[in-house]
Amino acid sequence: MTIYNRNGLLYANIVLNNKRKRLSLGLLDTKENRLIALEMLESGNILKPKYKRLKTLKQEVLKEQLQASSTTIKGAKTPLNSPKKGALKSKNKKVLTIIEEPIKMRQQNDKRDKTLQNETLSETDKKITIEELIKERLSYSIGLKESTLKTQQTNFKNAFKLTGIKDLSKFYVSNITKEHIKSFYQNALNKHSRLVINILKSRLKELLEFAKKEGYITQSPFFALKIRNAIEPKEIKPFSLEEIKQILNACNNFRLKTYLTTAFFTGARVGELLALTWKDIDFERNKININKNLSYKGTLSSPKTKSSIREIDMLEVVKKALLEYKESLKEERIFVFISKPQRTNEFNKAFKELLIALNLEKRVLYNTRHTFASLMLSQGEESLWVSQTLGHKNLDITFKTYAKFIPNQNKERATFLKGVF
Repeated sequence: MTIYNRNGLLYANIVLNNKRKRLSLGLLDTKENRLIALEMLESGNILKPKYKRLKTLKQEVLKEQLQASSTTIKGAKTPLNSPKKGALKSKNKKVLTIIEEPIKMRQQNDKRDKTLQNETLSETDKKITIEELIKERLSYSIGLKESTLKTQQTNFKNAFKLTGIKDLSKFYVSNITKEHIKSFYQNALNKHSRLVINILKSRLKELLEFAKKEGYITQSPFFALKIRNAIEPKEIKPFSLEEIKQILNACNNFRLKTYLTTAFFTGARVGELLALTWKDIDFERNKININKNLSYKGTLSSPKTKSSIREIDMLEVVKKALLEYKESLKEERIFVFISKPQRTNEFNKAFKELLIALNLEKRVLYNTRHTFASLMLSQGEESLWVSQTLGHKNLDITFKTYAKFIPNQNKERATFLKGVF
């Protein structure tokens, strides 16, 4: 157990039920109060509620005063090494003042806090904003990629914005109430699918539990609510083979056409394709090595997950497109589709314009990945091969996302058993 200063007041770090607790002692940081705090630790009074701790100390000081007064009235002799009567009275009066002032401060603070939420808060409450709490929580996410941290930060912020809080940089965590959590569910139901709501809900709960653990709040206002009648998730709308032909035939930009051909027939993610170098492409073995990702900030990093690092088959249509494109380049380049590691919106913009010109339904560039998966599965290609090409961790992910594109084969099963038994 340790005693420390925070904003001019004394606090104690203690371990209770194998959990670290931060307690406000309600005492100003003075030499006398540090001695009082040490007495609390030794006597065990520190584990009592704050008012009881201070009340106990106050009673002890009063008892000492009464004893001193009684001794004086009876005419008892004062020991040579004991303080004089006036000095003792002055000292006790000083200690009493030191104890009483924080009590009054605490009572005033509690009165104000109870108008904000129906629970008693410690002195550490109201000292951190939501935005500051998010930064503190993310500081513990050691070893995660920048893109993952960015996603976590976005989810934390989006979750709290759904509570109706407009400025996270000015709103204190201790002011969050159950009404805010209620608003979260109401707003989320009108904007997001059940999957997204559950993600944001878990982030909201996580951050409030973190605030409680760190001593910024004494109780988390979060409560769980079963999600019903949420917005249905957007249906995957892949391009058909005929639409792919239309797009590629209408594309006049050679680089964009090569990119789209590679994207449609590898299923690679946008960041993975932009990070491709010519060294990653093995024309002799007909393989493409996917081992990097280009983030939105233009940073090269490892792909999304371990399973995303993979070697995939280079289909004939992709090989032909890449060879023709490479031959058209006037100078050698490191990257296949970009001149330098910098994220570009060029392909997204050109793709959008292309769909408008062809009068095709609006879809994002990432849809090329969905198109590859749905096209291959609908044409009877092996599910395991499709899953590995996409870089999925397991087949469950592939089936969960694309099961509806796998055709039902109405044929007789287990024909090899005929005549065996």
